[in-house]
Amino acid sequence: MTRTSMLSYIFLCTAALWIISAFASAPPAEAGIFERIKSIYKIPAKVNEFRSQYDDLTSTVEGQKAELEATRQAAVDSVARFEEGQRKLQEQNNAYRQQNEALQTQNELLAQRLELLEQEKESKDALIHKAITIAITLIGIILLYFVSMRVLRLTIWRREKRSLGV
Repeated sequence: MTRTSMLSYIFLCTAALWIISAFASAPPAEAGIFERIKSIYKIPAKVNEFRSQYDDLTSTVEGQKAELEATRQAAVDSVARFEEGQRKLQEQNNAYRQQNEALQTQNELLAQRLELLEQEKESKDALIHKAITIAITLIGIILLYFVSMRVLRLTIWRREKRSLGV
C-alpha cells in the first residue's frame, strides 16, 4: 500500500469512528465515588424520612381502620334497629290480622242475627196482616149479617103488612 492510500485509509477510519461515536454516544458517566459516599451518609436521613412517612401512613391507616370500624358498627346498629322495627311491624301486622279475623267473625254473626230479626219481623208483619184481614173479614161478615137481618125483617114486615091489610 502506498502512503497516500494509507493516509486516506486512516482518515476514513477516523472519520467513521467519529461519526459512529457521535451517533452512538455512551450514556453519561455515573457519579464518582465521592458522590456515592455522600449518598451513603445521607441514607440515615432518608431512612428517618421514610420511617416518618411510614409512621404517618400507619397512623392514617389506623385512623381509617377506626373510622371503618365505627362505620361498620353504625351499620350493624342500623341493621339491628331496622330488623327490630320490622319485627315490631310484623307483630303489629299479625295483631291487626287476628283482630280483623275476630271482627269478620263478629260481623258474620251480626249479619246472621240481623237476617233472623228481619225474618221474624217479616213473619210478624205477615201474621199481623193476616189478623187484620181476618178481623176485617169478620167485621164485614157481622155487618153483613146485621144488614141482611134488617133487610130480611123489613122484607118480612112488609109482606106481613101486605098480607094483613093493605
